[in-house]
Amino acid sequence: MAQIEDGKGTGNRAEVNKENQLIIKAISESELEYESEVNGLAYSWASGIVDVAAGADTVLLVKNLSDKPLHILSILISNGSTASAYTIHLPTTEVTPTGTAIVGTNLNTASSNVADALAKSLETDNTQGTVVGTIWLAVDRSIIIPTEGVILGKNKSVGVDVIADTSESAVTIVGHYTL
Repeated sequence: MAQIEDGKGTGNRAEVNKENQLIIKAISESELEYESEVNGLAYSWASGIVDVAAGADTVLLVKNLSDKPLHILSILISNGSTASAYTIHLPTTEVTPTGTAIVGTNLNTASSNVADALAKSLETDNTQGTVVGTIWLAVDRSIIIPTEGVILGKNKSVGVDVIADTSESAVTIVGHYTL
């Protein structure tokens, strides 16, 4: 079999079979894993269990304060003893969030990086913007909603509102920055 040298002078080689096909062994990891491991830039924001009045509060809002884009990968929504509807939305105007401060948790415990974002639970100062998803949850249910493709530029936000009144809601938003 022919071999290809890596071109870096390490002496590492890759095999090529008689059809000139490269024989490879690959390790694949998600962007979230990569940004967490290599750059320490993956975070989660969790509202905790909150009592939300229908139409009055946003369960959780995250606003990107960084010049780096914030990629929102998933949103976990849980509710308690009342079936409820939730909307995921992108406010169309810049928000100055009010409510209970939520500190982003760096998903790489070896990193001391802090998320350059502002997050609030029971947030009351945003106007619901572009709705990117609406879900209905039965009593005592949770769902993880993939949100790949939601990218927040500087001063842009994502929020989760409850439509039906519930005394027990919890939202976690997971995302990462890219360099």
